[in-house]
Amino acid sequence: ARLYPASIVALIGTAATLVAIVLDYWLIGWLVNHQLVKPVVQDSRWFKFASRWFRKAPALLIAGSALAPVPFYPVKIMAIAADYPLSRFIAALLVGRLPRFYFLARFLAGLDTYAAPKNSTLMWIVLALAAFGGWRFWRAHQQATARR
Repeated sequence: ARLYPASIVALIGTAATLVAIVLDYWLIGWLVNHQLVKPVVQDSRWFKFASRWFRKAPALLIAGSALAPVPFYPVKIMAIAADYPLSRFIAALLVGRLPRFYFLARFLAGLDTYAAPKNSTLMWIVLALAAFGGWRFWRAHQQATARR
């Protein structure tokens, strides 16, 4: 982001995302539509619920989740499992990812490298978050076993 214009970074990032999504579409599509998996997936309560919501505005959901800082893989898997056309999927992905990569490149180009936290600080933050998560998991486990 510091060496190249934000538009070039956004275009290259989006192109790489499109290559990955085409590969995912073929691989996940083969797995989900395989005769051993397809009946199990499409008969599940979760798939029926998600499919009902997905079919209301699929392009908007794909573009919005591609733009937002949320996990994208549930929407990707849902689109593939619902047989959403690849061309429309790519168009919605372009609408979401291109501006996201552009804004990220502009933001990161403007950051001062000296203002970034040091690696040791990041390590302590990760360790603290892991310890907190472990403590929450242990506590939930203790409460679940106490109810039995």
